[in-house]
Amino acid sequence: MDNVFQNLTDHHIEAGDTIKLYRIVGFQPDKDKEIAPIADHKQTEIPEGEYLLFLNGGYDEEVGHARWFPNTPNQLFKATGGDSGTEYKNVFVSDEIPSITEEDVLDAI
Repeated sequence: MDNVFQNLTDHHIEAGDTIKLYRIVGFQPDKDKEIAPIADHKQTEIPEGEYLLFLNGGYDEEVGHARWFPNTPNQLFKATGGDSGTEYKNVFVSDEIPSITEEDVLDAI
């Protein structure tokens, strides 16, 4: 992590920490049921790069470590390297929020 703008969880994270990121792509209500997709199945690959992540999660007693999940399953914001270096473009196909800047995020929190 390069920056942590806001952390509303009970698990302490700070700049410089490394986290495990999990991406939920579907949900199977019962073992005999089909998996219901949550995210577009064509958008499961995450290319290497710098991202602006909106996460939920924290320490999970069952697995014995912290688990972090993006709370925007159909949006993934990758740094574009613009003039200010703080603009992030949604690399998944979505017209809802095509891009965002760090300033937008700081204004919202």
